[in-house]
Amino acid sequence: MQSWLSLFSPVQGGGVFVNPSSSGAPAKLRLLYECAPLALIIEAAGGASTNGKESILDAPITSTSAKSTICLGAKDLVEQAMPAMQASL
Repeated sequence: MQSWLSLFSPVQGGGVFVNPSSSGAPAKLRLLYECAPLALIIEAAGGASTNGKESILDAPITSTSAKSTICLGAKDLVEQAMPAMQASL
């Protein structure tokens, strides 16, 4: 539920939602149940989504419990966040 609340601000006024990972803090959001639905809404509204390598919607789902990093929101802000997302891979 918290992901949906955090997503409300970027959708309403522009912005970005970022949930990167690191060796000490692995990815938390499930690709199938959390990342993909959020990415579908954002991309349908004209925004962008990425896991640092590709669009969340293009990421292969290998299992129902697979987790992913995510960055989504306004296209220009997602592009600005790409270096940080790629560093978290």
